[in-house]
Amino acid sequence: MNELTGQKMTINDLKVLGLQGGATAYLDDGTKVTLKRQFGTIDRKGLVNDELVDVEMIVGYSKIYGNIRTIKRHDVLIARRSPQKKTLLLTGKGYSRDRN
Repeated sequence: MNELTGQKMTINDLKVLGLQGGATAYLDDGTKVTLKRQFGTIDRKGLVNDELVDVEMIVGYSKIYGNIRTIKRHDVLIARRSPQKKTLLLTGKGYSRDRN
């Protein structure tokens, strides 16, 4: 296993995953959030010029961090909420922090 197994995931980790690409977070209510470098996006329907179109709603990481249930990248589970529902824990697969 990886040395990151069981460590707490941070907002900076979300930003790094967004920069690397292909990562999605699933919230408690089942909403899918695509991770970007500075924020997440949620696909929604919205009215633009009186027409219903697909739009991407921008959400900040600090707003959604407490509601994230799981994080996946390319079908690999990277992190999940602990059973106590308090922290987001890394699984040790699919992501590694840079060592500085």
